[in-house]
Amino acid sequence: MSKVTAHNGDVFKGVLEALTATVGNYDLKITFTSNSSSNTINFVLSDGEVLYLFRNADDDAHQLAWEDNQANLFTVKTQGGLSH
Repeated sequence: MSKVTAHNGDVFKGVLEALTATVGNYDLKITFTSNSSSNTINFVLSDGEVLYLFRNADDDAHQLAWEDNQANLFTVKTQGGLSH
């Protein structure tokens, strides 16, 4: 969230910077762009108005599914079986 704030609330720029940062000796960009299945990340982020879902896996073992249950209430999980 500090990266989003640093980009004047631009969620996409903030998340991109956060996911491509180096934290200590840990290079997130290399980690999340490698083909290892152990480097999968799914996350949900909300700025209070919009719900952002992110998934960097390209296999069926790391699905990201969501469902709009009613007005302004969503269910999100990392397995299939929901409507999206």
